[in-house]
Amino acid sequence: MPLVMQGRTTTSLVTGSIIEFIPPANKPLLIKKITFCMTNAAATGTLGFGIPAAKGVTPTSPQLMRLVNGGGDAASSSAMAWGTPPTAPTLYVGVVQLGIAIGAVQSIDFPGNGFLVPVNSTFVIFAFSTVHPYCVTIVAQE
Repeated sequence: MPLVMQGRTTTSLVTGSIIEFIPPANKPLLIKKITFCMTNAAATGTLGFGIPAAKGVTPTSPQLMRLVNGGGDAASSSAMAWGTPPTAPTLYVGVVQLGIAIGAVQSIDFPGNGFLVPVNSTFVIFAFSTVHPYCVTIVAQE
């Protein structure tokens, strides 16, 4: 299973889904690590993450993840805009709160084999309140 990664910086200032990670159509995605970073110091930021109750419909301009070793594009992708955005997770895998400081960082490591995102599911980062830009980096296997 190749190791893939992607870093995205959000530009949306809305409450709700801000990034959706989308596995390939024929295999799951195993998330190994997620890193969250604050890109301004306007207020604290609280983000939850997990499998959404309903995945996004018609993602606009999805970006392919990159292979870590050997370069090139992976089959997994991410989206930050949709015709219909993904809903909040039914059950949150975790929640992070970033302090009021530019560059505040928190990393979440998933032990063992990682967190499995099944085929036909997605993984969403969900903002609980009006937000400011974040950078989010994911490391996974597909």
